[in-house]
Amino acid sequence: MKRFIVTSIIIFTAYLAQTTLMADIRIAGVVPNLLLVVVALVGYINGRTQGMITGLILGLIYDCQYAGVIGLYALFYMCLGYVNGICHKIFFRDDYTLPVIMVTASSLALGFMTYVFEFLLRSRLNFNYYLRNIIVPETVYTVFIAVLLLKPMLMIYGWAKRVKEKEVTNA
Repeated sequence: MKRFIVTSIIIFTAYLAQTTLMADIRIAGVVPNLLLVVVALVGYINGRTQGMITGLILGLIYDCQYAGVIGLYALFYMCLGYVNGICHKIFFRDDYTLPVIMVTASSLALGFMTYVFEFLLRSRLNFNYYLRNIIVPETVYTVFIAVLLLKPMLMIYGWAKRVKEKEVTNA
Protein backbone atom coordinates (compact mmCIF):
# COMPACT_ATOMS: atom_id res chain seq x y z
CA MET A 1 0.00 0.00 0.00
CA LYS A 2 2.87 2.35 0.81
CA ARG A 3 4.40 1.76 -2.62
CA PHE A 4 1.05 2.60 -4.26
CA ILE A 5 0.80 5.86 -2.32
CA VAL A 6 4.42 6.76 -3.07
CA THR A 7 3.96 5.99 -6.77
CA SER A 8 0.75 8.05 -6.87
CA ILE A 9 2.53 11.02 -5.33
CA ILE A 10 5.42 10.64 -7.77
CA ILE A 11 3.00 10.47 -10.72
CA PHE A 12 1.15 13.58 -9.56
CA THR A 13 4.38 15.48 -8.93
CA ALA A 14 5.83 14.43 -12.29
CA TYR A 15 2.70 15.54 -14.11
CA LEU A 16 2.69 18.91 -12.39
CA ALA A 17 6.39 19.43 -13.09
CA GLN A 18 6.00 18.36 -16.74
CA THR A 19 3.14 20.76 -17.39
CA THR A 20 4.51 23.73 -15.47
CA LEU A 21 8.27 23.73 -14.88
CA MET A 22 9.51 21.76 -17.87
CA ALA A 23 7.76 24.00 -20.38
CA ASP A 24 9.68 26.96 -18.97
CA ILE A 25 13.11 25.31 -19.12
CA ARG A 26 13.03 24.50 -22.80
CA ILE A 27 16.51 24.18 -24.29
CA ALA A 28 17.11 24.15 -28.05
CA GLY A 29 13.38 23.87 -28.59
CA VAL A 30 12.99 20.59 -26.68
CA VAL A 31 11.54 19.76 -23.30
CA PRO A 32 12.71 16.80 -21.20
CA ASN A 33 10.17 14.03 -20.89
CA LEU A 34 9.76 13.72 -17.14
CA LEU A 35 6.86 11.31 -17.51
CA LEU A 36 9.07 8.90 -19.42
CA VAL A 37 11.72 9.14 -16.70
CA VAL A 38 9.14 8.22 -14.06
CA VAL A 39 7.81 5.29 -16.10
CA ALA A 40 11.30 3.94 -16.75
CA LEU A 41 12.53 4.32 -13.17
CA VAL A 42 9.35 2.98 -11.54
CA GLY A 43 9.48 -0.04 -13.84
CA TYR A 44 13.15 -0.58 -13.11
CA ILE A 45 12.78 -0.19 -9.35
CA ASN A 46 9.44 -1.98 -8.81
CA GLY A 47 9.06 -4.48 -11.65
CA ARG A 48 6.97 -5.17 -14.73
CA THR A 49 3.47 -4.86 -13.29
CA GLN A 50 4.13 -1.58 -11.52
CA GLY A 51 5.94 -0.27 -14.61
CA MET A 52 3.02 -1.19 -16.86
CA ILE A 53 0.43 0.38 -14.58
CA THR A 54 2.47 3.55 -14.17
CA GLY A 55 3.06 3.66 -17.93
CA LEU A 56 -0.64 3.25 -18.65
CA ILE A 57 -1.64 6.00 -16.22
CA LEU A 58 1.02 8.46 -17.36
CA GLY A 59 0.39 7.59 -21.01
CA LEU A 60 -3.31 8.34 -20.63
CA ILE A 61 -2.48 11.59 -18.88
CA TYR A 62 -0.11 12.49 -21.73
CA ASP A 63 -2.75 11.56 -24.31
CA CYS A 64 -5.36 13.74 -22.64
CA GLN A 65 -2.97 16.68 -22.32
CA TYR A 66 -0.97 16.66 -25.55
CA ALA A 67 -1.91 13.96 -28.08
CA GLY A 68 -4.65 13.97 -30.68
CA VAL A 69 -5.41 10.25 -30.32
CA ILE A 70 -6.30 8.81 -26.93
CA GLY A 71 -4.46 5.61 -26.14
CA LEU A 72 -1.43 5.84 -28.42
CA TYR A 73 1.01 7.15 -25.83
CA ALA A 74 -0.67 5.01 -23.17
CA LEU A 75 0.34 1.98 -25.22
CA PHE A 76 3.86 3.36 -25.77
CA TYR A 77 4.44 4.16 -22.11
CA MET A 78 2.90 0.87 -20.96
CA CYS A 79 5.24 -1.11 -23.22
CA LEU A 80 8.24 0.91 -22.04
CA GLY A 81 7.24 0.38 -18.39
CA TYR A 82 7.03 -3.36 -19.02
CA VAL A 83 10.42 -3.53 -20.76
CA ASN A 84 12.06 -1.49 -17.99
CA GLY A 85 10.36 -3.71 -15.42
CA ILE A 86 12.06 -6.77 -16.90
CA CYS A 87 15.38 -5.31 -15.74
CA HIS A 88 14.07 -5.26 -12.15
CA LYS A 89 15.48 -8.78 -11.80
CA ILE A 90 19.01 -7.34 -12.01
CA PHE A 91 18.23 -4.27 -9.88
CA PHE A 92 21.04 -2.97 -7.69
CA ARG A 93 20.59 0.14 -5.58
CA ASP A 94 24.18 1.26 -6.03
CA ASP A 95 24.42 0.75 -9.80
CA TYR A 96 23.32 3.81 -11.76
CA THR A 97 24.57 2.59 -15.13
CA LEU A 98 21.66 0.32 -16.06
CA PRO A 99 18.87 2.78 -15.17
CA VAL A 100 20.57 5.51 -17.21
CA ILE A 101 20.95 3.11 -20.14
CA MET A 102 17.30 2.09 -19.81
CA VAL A 103 16.09 5.71 -19.76
CA THR A 104 18.26 6.44 -22.81
CA ALA A 105 16.93 3.43 -24.70
CA SER A 106 13.35 4.25 -23.66
CA SER A 107 13.67 7.83 -24.84
CA LEU A 108 15.13 6.76 -28.18
CA ALA A 109 12.42 4.11 -28.58
CA LEU A 110 9.67 6.60 -27.74
CA GLY A 111 11.11 9.09 -30.22
CA PHE A 112 11.23 6.45 -32.93
CA MET A 113 7.68 5.23 -32.18
CA THR A 114 6.45 8.81 -32.22
CA TYR A 115 8.12 9.37 -35.57
CA VAL A 116 6.59 6.24 -37.07
CA PHE A 117 3.04 6.77 -35.85
CA GLU A 118 2.82 10.56 -35.94
CA PHE A 119 5.00 11.50 -38.91
CA LEU A 120 5.91 8.56 -41.14
CA LEU A 121 2.30 7.45 -41.54
CA ARG A 122 1.51 11.00 -42.67
CA SER A 123 4.19 10.82 -45.38
CA ARG A 124 6.68 13.05 -43.59
CA LEU A 125 9.79 11.12 -44.51
CA ASN A 126 12.61 13.35 -43.28
CA PHE A 127 13.83 11.06 -40.48
CA ASN A 128 17.31 12.64 -40.31
CA TYR A 129 15.83 16.04 -39.48
CA TYR A 130 13.58 14.54 -36.79
CA LEU A 131 16.48 12.51 -35.37
CA ARG A 132 18.94 15.44 -35.22
CA ASN A 133 16.55 18.15 -34.05
CA ILE A 134 14.10 16.34 -31.81
CA ILE A 135 15.00 12.78 -30.80
CA VAL A 136 18.67 13.23 -29.86
CA PRO A 137 18.35 16.58 -28.02
CA GLU A 138 15.28 15.38 -26.13
CA THR A 139 17.05 12.13 -25.21
CA VAL A 140 20.12 13.97 -23.90
CA TYR A 141 17.97 16.37 -21.89
CA THR A 142 15.77 13.56 -20.54
CA VAL A 143 18.78 11.48 -19.48
CA PHE A 144 20.24 14.49 -17.66
CA ILE A 145 16.97 14.89 -15.73
CA ALA A 146 16.90 11.13 -15.05
CA VAL A 147 20.37 11.25 -13.52
CA LEU A 148 19.19 14.01 -11.19
CA LEU A 149 16.01 12.12 -10.20
CA LEU A 150 17.42 8.61 -9.81
CA LYS A 151 18.89 8.97 -6.32
CA PRO A 152 15.84 10.74 -4.80
CA MET A 153 13.49 8.11 -6.24
CA LEU A 154 15.67 5.30 -4.89
CA MET A 155 15.66 6.99 -1.48
CA ILE A 156 11.87 7.42 -1.48
CA TYR A 157 11.18 3.81 -2.48
CA GLY A 158 13.83 2.60 0.00
CA TRP A 159 12.06 4.52 2.75
CA ALA A 160 8.70 3.01 1.77
CA LYS A 161 10.22 -0.47 1.78
CA ARG A 162 11.77 0.05 5.23
CA VAL A 163 8.45 1.32 6.62
CA LYS A 164 6.65 -1.71 5.21
CA GLU A 165 9.23 -4.14 6.64
CA LYS A 166 9.03 -2.40 10.01
CA GLU A 167 5.23 -2.75 10.02
CA VAL A 168 5.50 -6.45 9.15
CA THR A 169 7.99 -7.11 11.95
CA ASN A 170 5.88 -5.21 14.48
CA ALA A 171 2.68 -7.06 13.56
